[in-house]
Amino acid sequence: MKRLTLMIALLCVTIAAPAAPLLAQTPVPAAGGTAQSQQPQGPVTTLKLTVVIARFSGEKKIGNLPFVLLLMPTDDRTSVQMSSSVPVPTSAFGPPGAVQSFQYQNVGTNISASTGKEQGSGQYVVNLTISDSQILTDAASPTEATKGMMRTQNFTSSVRLPLKDGQTITYNAATDKLTGDLVRVEVTLNVLK
Repeated sequence: MKRLTLMIALLCVTIAAPAAPLLAQTPVPAAGGTAQSQQPQGPVTTLKLTVVIARFSGEKKIGNLPFVLLLMPTDDRTSVQMSSSVPVPTSAFGPPGAVQSFQYQNVGTNISASTGKEQGSGQYVVNLTISDSQILTDAASPTEATKGMMRTQNFTSSVRLPLKDGQTITYNAATDKLTGDLVRVEVTLNVLK
């Protein structure tokens, strides 16, 4: 009888042993009730994209705006927006300085970017879209006819840039046809460890 009991116990252990690894990999319900795998995942790469929008009047730099975006190489888009609502006079009633009518206009910068997986040589292809607007002062007025009038300057750029860790690409994005001012964009990619 002891021998029969011992053989049954050994048979149970032998049958249960191969099933143990399968039980360890079975998804376990999470707090929300959905099953999640207990498989360890590999390290997730995070990319830091620094975008600097610079404006030049001739050789003189007249503006410099840096922005930072954190990306995952999954083709998901990341964006940043910085803007202000600016009152723009639309009409005046009565003598100068009396009652004015205003309309608010958004002025600022919108940047969105995405990148896919690393291309094999440490290179990532970054899809970058920039939309920027600003108010120009009297000093930037190209003619006497527009002196004292508020003007806005807008530019949009959409590019695909191949970048490696630590690499910077600078490109001239736009030139204002009235003032000759140049908008230059500098893009740097860093892989965060």
